[in-house]
Amino acid sequence: MANLFSKSKAFISGSYEELKKVSTPSMSETKKITFMTIVIVVIVALTIFLMDLVFNSPLDITYNGKIRGALDVFVLGDTRTGKSETSKALTKLYD
Repeated sequence: MANLFSKSKAFISGSYEELKKVSTPSMSETKKITFMTIVIVVIVALTIFLMDLVFNSPLDITYNGKIRGALDVFVLGDTRTGKSETSKALTKLYD
């Protein structure tokens, strides 16, 4: 039991010593890293959207002039819930 307490004390004191070494970034560094993160997220999101648009939308085009799928969701809103006005309008349009 005494060994457990000594190990716990050593762990806590070691953790405290390591926390003394931690430094927080300055406000300018935080802003820079946040901006870079937002830019990367937007670039990845646009890349995924464009890849989905390129590879999925041509498969969803019908030959009577109506476009279904990713373009409907992008332009008109969510069509999968069945609860929105958009969904009702799309159902009416495609029926």
